[in-house]
Amino acid sequence: MGVFDRYYDIMSANINARLADSKNVEKDVNTMLRNLKKDYDAARTEKATLLAAEVRLMRRITDIKLERDKLDDYIKKAENEGRPELIDYFTKRREELCLKLPSLETNYERDVADNEKLNAMLDKLMSDIAKLEAKAYEIKDKLYQARAKEGANLWDSSRTNF
Repeated sequence: MGVFDRYYDIMSANINARLADSKNVEKDVNTMLRNLKKDYDAARTEKATLLAAEVRLMRRITDIKLERDKLDDYIKKAENEGRPELIDYFTKRREELCLKLPSLETNYERDVADNEKLNAMLDKLMSDIAKLEAKAYEIKDKLYQARAKEGANLWDSSRTNF
């Protein structure tokens, strides 16, 4: 999780730096929220793509294993019938299938790991969005209070001038 902690630190520093230099804090917070939500949507799309690839690979691995088992049965039947040409054919076909299996399994494991990382990133993004929304609410509330106080001060000063 060190990568995500680092990501959070960078995000917090960027948010605080932008807000400190901002002339229109409310607008900047809303822009950052929009950008984070856009990133979240892009990550969800990527997750759906990765999940589909993961399912396709698992289906392909399962199909190969079923075919391999079927070929084992054919080889046994050919041995019982004493048909060496069929034994050779089925054995060769089985070896071809078995050569494909390790790379598919490696790709599947990689996709599962990538999907787990992406899930963690999505959770982190959602957390960042929630924190920024809370900060936006806090900022809007302070701005509203400041404007209300400024209006009250103006009203007070106009009353005392009479």
